Amino acid sequence: MGFLSRMLGAVRPSEMAGICIGPPPWWRIEGARDAVAFYRALPVLLPEGVVLCFEGTIGDLVPAFLAERPSPHYAKVRMGTIWPRPDVHHMQLTQENLQGLVAILETGIVPYPSHHFHAYKENRVLLSWYDAFADPMLISMKIGEETVKQFSGEIGCVYSLVRASRGGS
Repeated sequence: MGFLSRMLGAVRPSEMAGICIGPPPWWRIEGARDAVAFYRALPVLLPEGVVLCFEGTIGDLVPAFLAERPSPHYAKVRMGTIWPRPDVHHMQLTQENLQGLVAILETGIVPYPSHHFHAYKENRVLLSWYDAFADPMLISMKIGEETVKQFSGEIGCVYSLVRASRGGS
């Protein structure tokens, strides 16, 4: 890493590594733009106790809220931001935690809590969403299609299956 990168506080390549959703197949959900609807519906997709990872939080309220609720268990998730160095918070999915987060979002002060969002359990990424609320989110095949379909309906989006690519074509 160059001198200028170090001076500016850029993330080193070795710091970028971490758990990730891995190659397809996965479920892909497109068109989610309403953060309040998304976080209200999240318990449809994921069980309590899953760890939520927020990278690059927005505003002052969200990081303060998340800092008060650190998960006792966390894994290093592959980062999506090189510069500026993002803050990263891990919070367990509980009804109380989601209600508090939704309350912040309902104020309208921030449109969404973070630039990148992931959910994992026992070092397995279940949801990966770089550029949250702009790009499609990816859902692990560990989550059944009926659950993904119900969640997609709750947030007013469509889902599809992304298959593993075949080499040599």
